[in-house]
Amino acid sequence: MDLRDAVDAHLLSSLQLSAFGDRRQLIQMGPLTVLRDAPGRKRPPRLQSIMICEVAPAEAMKTVLSYDPTHWILCVFDGMDADHEAIKTTYKAFGYRLNIRFPVFVRDVKKEVPKEATGVKRVTEQSDADAIGQIKGRKLLPPAAWLGDDPMVRIYAAYDGNKVIGWVQSVRATEVSNWVSDLFVVPEFRGRGVGKSLLHSMLREDQAHGVKNSSLLSSSDGRTLYPKVGYVQIGLMQIFAPIKKRG
Repeated sequence: MDLRDAVDAHLLSSLQLSAFGDRRQLIQMGPLTVLRDAPGRKRPPRLQSIMICEVAPAEAMKTVLSYDPTHWILCVFDGMDADHEAIKTTYKAFGYRLNIRFPVFVRDVKKEVPKEATGVKRVTEQSDADAIGQIKGRKLLPPAAWLGDDPMVRIYAAYDGNKVIGWVQSVRATEVSNWVSDLFVVPEFRGRGVGKSLLHSMLREDQAHGVKNSSLLSSSDGRTLYPKVGYVQIGLMQIFAPIKKRG
């Protein structure tokens, strides 16, 4: 799985998830892809995400200017051999500031997955979904998204007794690729292998469902965890926002 495949998995999984709420759409603009609200949204518009994968900044900016977006960010993906600092400097010269960076990780799901996963199970009951939602501070996806033998989203929860202490989602992107999202462990239970157990459980069921590739964006905390369960960093996403003019 290369960087372009991982970006596609990210976009397609976002599109799939939007079917259970406010729909989004993908628009191709030359070598760039735009993830934006689908027509008909009544609430205020969300940020448009302009995806730039291994495209030179000058070429990318020509396309952005021709698109003439409003309320947008640039999501710039480049491989490990790219000069990310130079890319940051170039976008700054074009009037953008760096917001945040996320490492891009992929895993060959066909490779062996350890069987230890104490206290983890797939979420199939609304009560468990509600428990996660209470910790998150918002409701999870509706049951239509995660119920059934092969749902769009498989959610796994870790427990301390009957108490939910962590969760992760595997979202279908294509027939053979899934996107990992929303890995979280309650702070007081971190450092005990809960994250590893969640990922191992998820990956074993990915295998059972015919998934061959798994990809994700990592937080700064997660970048040390994912290599321990077989993920390899293949790139970096840098998010840039236009610098607002004063006055």
